[in-house]
Amino acid sequence: MAECRFVLDERALVLLHTPVNQREDVLLSLLDELVAIRSSGECFEVLSGWGALDCVESLSVADALSGGAFFDPDTCRLLLGLLGKSPNWDEDTDVFVDPDVTVDGRPDNGYGIAWALHCVRARRGVAVVTVPQRFSPGPHEVDAAYDSSGVGVYFVVSADDHKGFFRTIYELEDVPEDEFFGLAERAFPDLLFVEGLSFRHFEGTYRELRSRVVFHLAQIHDGFAEAHRAENGRSERVSTRLGIQVSIEGTTRSSEGLMKRRDVEFGGRVYRCEWHSKIERHRNRIHFHPGDESTGDRILVGIFHRHLRT
Repeated sequence: MAECRFVLDERALVLLHTPVNQREDVLLSLLDELVAIRSSGECFEVLSGWGALDCVESLSVADALSGGAFFDPDTCRLLLGLLGKSPNWDEDTDVFVDPDVTVDGRPDNGYGIAWALHCVRARRGVAVVTVPQRFSPGPHEVDAAYDSSGVGVYFVVSADDHKGFFRTIYELEDVPEDEFFGLAERAFPDLLFVEGLSFRHFEGTYRELRSRVVFHLAQIHDGFAEAHRAENGRSERVSTRLGIQVSIEGTTRSSEGLMKRRDVEFGGRVYRCEWHSKIERHRNRIHFHPGDESTGDRILVGIFHRHLRT
C-alpha cells in the first residue's frame, strides 16, 4: 500500500464525555471523513489496539460498535470495516511516541497526534483525522511533552479540508518541480492544468517562486469564480476579494496577434487565457481561462510566463 498521508486521532472514538444525543453525529462525521479518504485513493493509519479504548459507559470501542445497541448498525458495520482494514502506524516502528501533547497550548493525549507530530518533524506530511467536536480543521501548533518546540500539524474533519493539507506538503517536503503538478491534483482539485506548464518560463528559480505560486493557485481555486460573479468581472474588486492582484487583458485586445499568445490548446479546443494573476508587480504571471461548460466550469491554468507582450 502507498505511504499513508492520514492518521486517525484515536480519541475521536472515545465518547464518554460526549453528550449522548451527539454521539451518533460524531461517529457519522468520522465515518464520512474516512470514506472520503479511501474514495480519493488515499489511506489512513490507526493505532493498533484501538478497539480496546473506552468508547461509552462500560464498553470498549469494539464492543460498542459490534453490539448494535448504541448506534446505527450500518454505521457501526462500515466503521468497523474501515478501521479493521487499515494499517497500524505503530506496528513496524521503534520510534518512541509520547501521547502527552499540547495543541495550541491546550494539553491533550493522543497517540495519533503525537505520531503526526513526529512525521512532520521528519519533514513528512501527515494529517490528523479527527472530528469537529475535538478540533477545528486546519493547522494547529502541536508540542510534545519532551520537546516544547511547537510544530504546525494539519487536522482534517471532512473531504473539503484535504486540499489545504496537501498544499502544505510543497514546502514541508521540498517537493521538486517535476512532482509539482502531480501533487496539484490533490492541492487544487478544481483547477485544470495545460500540459507543458513550467516554472522555467518565469523569471527566478523554482524554489524562489514555489510558495508564491502555490498561494496564487490556492486563491484562484478557492475564490475566483465566486468573486468574478459577485463583482461582475471587475478586476480591482475581484483582486480585493482574493488578496492577490488579478486582471483581464485591456489594451492588448486591440491586437489579435498579441491576444493569440494567450491561446492554449486543451482537450482538442483552444482557450484564450486572458485573465492572469500577478506574482510580482512587473513580472511573472499565471494566465488562466475562467472556465465554461466545456471545462465543467473548472478554471483552466494555461500559461506560466515572465510577462507576455502587451
